This record gives sequence, C-alpha cells and structure tokens, in this order.
Amino acid sequence: MRFTAPPGKALHRNEHPPLKTHLKKLIKASLAGVGYSTGLLQRYVASRLSGRAAVLMYHRVLPAELAARTFSTDGIVVTPEAFRMQMRVVREQLNPLTITQFARCMREGLFPDRACLVTFDDGWYDNREYALPILREMQVPAVVFLATDYVGTGECFWQERLSQMLHFGLESDPEVRRSLSESLQVDLESALGTPDRRAAARKLVDQVKRLPAARIRAAVDQAAAILARVGGYSDNRSVDRFMDWTDAQALHSDATFAIGSHCCTHTPLTKLEPAEVVNELDRSGARIAQMTGSRPVTMAYPNGDCSTAIAAATRDAGYELAFTTERGYVAPGDAPQQLRRINVHEHSAATPGLFLARIALLH
Repeated sequence: MRFTAPPGKALHRNEHPPLKTHLKKLIKASLAGVGYSTGLLQRYVASRLSGRAAVLMYHRVLPAELAARTFSTDGIVVTPEAFRMQMRVVREQLNPLTITQFARCMREGLFPDRACLVTFDDGWYDNREYALPILREMQVPAVVFLATDYVGTGECFWQERLSQMLHFGLESDPEVRRSLSESLQVDLESALGTPDRRAAARKLVDQVKRLPAARIRAAVDQAAAILARVGGYSDNRSVDRFMDWTDAQALHSDATFAIGSHCCTHTPLTKLEPAEVVNELDRSGARIAQMTGSRPVTMAYPNGDCSTAIAAATRDAGYELAFTTERGYVAPGDAPQQLRRINVHEHSAATPGLFLARIALLH
C-alpha cells in the first residue's frame, strides 16, 4: 500500500499517516499480548530484574470522564481501570517494595529479584481519591513526592493553567488569538485545524517550556491579563488541583503511602541559582516535617532535571535517595541521588502485555 499526502501538503519522511500509526500500535499490542499469554514476557522481565529494581513513575489516576476534562498531558494520566490492572500485574509478577525497604536494599547493596517501587510525582488530589483505594486493594505500597507550594493552596501548575487559557483562546475570536500569540510567542492560528483543541493547546505549551523560569511566569501573567479583559473566561481548576494537607496527612498515616519531597515551586532545579536550589530542598523538607511530623529523606527532581552539583546539594540537604525521570532500572551501585525510573501512562500500558513490555524497556 502506498500512502500519499493530501493535495497541497507534502508528507515528510518522519511523518506517519494515521493508518500506518494505527497499524504499528496494533502490531505492538498484539506482540505484547502473545508474549504475555505465553509467559515469555514474564520470564524476560524476571531476567532483567535479577538483582535490580524497576521504579515506576506515575502522576495522575483519573476516570475517563475527568481525563477528558483535564489539561494535563496524556503522558501523565492513567484511568483507575488501567491502574488496577497494572497493580494486579505488579502484585502477581513483581516484588513491590516500600520506600523504606528500597532504601535498605540500596544501603546493603542487594535487591531481591523482580524488585519494584511505585512512585507518584506532584501530589494531585486524585492520588488519594482514586489511586489509594486500588493500592490498598492490591496491597502495593507507594511513595508520593509533594510539590509543597501547591498542596492545600488551590493553585495548579503553570502548564495546566496556560493550557486552559490557550484552549479558550483557540475557541475565541481572531483578536484574542493574536494577542495571546504575540504575548507568548506561539502561533495559535496554526493549531486551529487540529480536531482535539485540548491536545493542540498542550502542544503549544511545550513551546513555552523552553523559556527561562522568570520568562514563563511573566508569559502566564500576561496571558491571564489578556483574558481578564475578555468576557466568558473562567479559570476552572476543579480537575487539575492538588491534594490538601489533610490528604497528605492521611496518606502519611496510612501504611500504603509514604511522603517524599518534589521541592516547593516545581521549577526545574537546573534553572535556578545554587542558593535557590538549597532553599527549594530545605524549605520543602521543613514544610513536610511541619505538616506530617516526619522530615522526608527521599525526593524526586521537578521535571527530572538534575546535575552533578544538584545531586550533591540534594545529598547535603539530607535526602538519602533522589529520583530523576531518566529511563532505566536501579542497581545497588547506582548514585543514590540520580536514580532512574520508568514512566507509565494510559497509552503506554493499556494491557498487561504492554505494561510488562514497558517495564522490560521494550517500548
């Protein structure tokens, strides 16, 4: 079969037509299903995790009707149904550890076979609402890393907030789109032909991520000022909100969840001055200690961004373990403040086969 581009549009070499993309996904899912049903995937994962650990990175667990309304990227969302399936596989095929057990394995230099640690970044409200009951049901422990400046405030990350504003802009008149485009230096007009306006807005936000932290804050404030002059815009954070400290305290007192730090402002530490990095590390730990009674000794870097100097500052701040978003396994001899993880979301692990293939680092 030969694919041709629509009239007036060239098909670039690295572009996949929808049918071709669908076929690739279907083949991948079919192969993963065969590997799972025959036990080949289970044996392969066991061999890969001989003396090593897979640290699974989650963010949000949202029912489909809420997932359709979130402005979080698809790459950080799973449905409760998929999450329950994944935790069942973790319980049946892997050896889930608490963060305390994981830390002891790092200190002693030995992991049990098929070791696994489940982690959550940020501190979204849905972690308690939808993830906790499933983790209890499956008897799988987890750790949640809190971005402390957001817990209990009603605020949300700038990415979700800006995505919502750009989505409104895409539905507005040309003058609003022109003002937002000029302010943010993005091209809203180019996204008008995208059927999924939410996805289009999130893709525009990815362009803003490249800016320095101060410029991002200014851009979001400018966009908010523009829309404040436009009737009909409502800053709705009901879906994209964080847990409050009552939630965090409940998780802390539950044997299922442990609490770690995700710093304060969720600003990538590589974008901050050394004194600001120290402040983020110290202040977030102190806030968690104040609200839960225990100072955390584990943390996850905002956006996963780390350097040798930041890892050293993290160690000096008293964090025994720190996790990046770099993909891979954890071995006992790895640098404790630069540990790898495997991101899991709905589309990457929608079946038991795809989930195990993800853990096997096959896709």
